[in-house]
Amino acid sequence: MRDPIRGFTIEEYAHITGGVIFEVRNCLLAVVGYSELATKELDPSHPAFSHVTKVLQAGERAFAAVKQFDHEFHRRRKEAEGLSRNEP
Repeated sequence: MRDPIRGFTIEEYAHITGGVIFEVRNCLLAVVGYSELATKELDPSHPAFSHVTKVLQAGERAFAAVKQFDHEFHRRRKEAEGLSRNEP
């Protein structure tokens, strides 16, 4: 079924969305990973330590949100695939 405005099929939207989720997750892994390394290398009294810790916490929250979105995306996609198989 094509979107009358954009001309994309549901499958194409799903493919694009899955790609975006993948790329955002990879970027967040880098942010979280480097922030973890920095907090291990920096002394807690260092002026940047609290800033790096905040970046790490924000990255972890964002990663959790992306993970939840990804889970919901796959759940709905499977649900939609099940519905489309039942159509004549």
